[in-house]
Amino acid sequence: MKIIDQSHEFLHYADPIKLIEAAGRTCYKSEDKITEDSADSFARRIRRSGHHSVFEHAHICFKIRSVTGYTWMKHHQLNTYFKFSPGRLLISGNFRAWGEFLTNCASTQMPAPPHDITKIAEYLSDVYPAIFHRYFHSTSSKSYVPFREDEMTILEKKAHATRTCRFITNRGVTHEMVRHRPWAYSQESSRYVRYDGEMDFIRPVWLELHPCEPTLHWQKAMVYSELYYKQLLDAGWKAQRAREVLPNSLKTEIVCTAPLCEWKHMLGLRTSKAAHPQIRALMQPVLVELKAELPLIFT
Repeated sequence: MKIIDQSHEFLHYADPIKLIEAAGRTCYKSEDKITEDSADSFARRIRRSGHHSVFEHAHICFKIRSVTGYTWMKHHQLNTYFKFSPGRLLISGNFRAWGEFLTNCASTQMPAPPHDITKIAEYLSDVYPAIFHRYFHSTSSKSYVPFREDEMTILEKKAHATRTCRFITNRGVTHEMVRHRPWAYSQESSRYVRYDGEMDFIRPVWLELHPCEPTLHWQKAMVYSELYYKQLLDAGWKAQRAREVLPNSLKTEIVCTAPLCEWKHMLGLRTSKAAHPQIRALMQPVLVELKAELPLIFT
């Protein structure tokens, strides 16, 4: 048994497909299989398997060239994962939302999309073929490019820019984290990760540094949960069954992605005095880091 402290790390990838792979492999703790050119094949396998939630970690923003295209998409989009800014006709969304939207556009049940939408589809399928199908073809030579974060105003950045963070914490905290919508989550799976080595448990922030009866009770509970878990494995139970004896203090990793406005809302709740002390201790340094990077948003 090993007792560790919780922590966080923001993930920065120029290639969104590599971010998707990093998040997806967290679920199975297979990061050792990441290579320089493994991201595309990983994304293709995810697309074929239907586990498209991992695509929600990658976001892209476009500046629509016509009011017609902007209003058409705002009218026909089907979920809440898109953000709209009417001033400069900006539309952003995660890769899963874009893929589902364009699939609906290509169906015969919807009216033909305007030129702006077909050009966006063309860009996505050309640049990210591992995720996006060839929905329809455009004859125009003009092409779309994403609208970059450094081109955005503060208000636009708050709505359209995203951040991705990997948290190492306990499973009780992650039960609270996943209540926030709309976010993207990829969490270490106790169904598929077999803890047959030394198990990690997260130190409660209120745990006494010196031995006392409550501390010893907690430590003893962790020792027994690890012991019984491994005995169940030895008895032939698979990890997804043996996990029934694992406690909230079990270490887990979770990758979380959201627009900056959602980060601001979540951190306001989870760093307040009313928040659970474990999640409050985890989120306070996150808020400090974002304040240093984006002081006009995280005041």
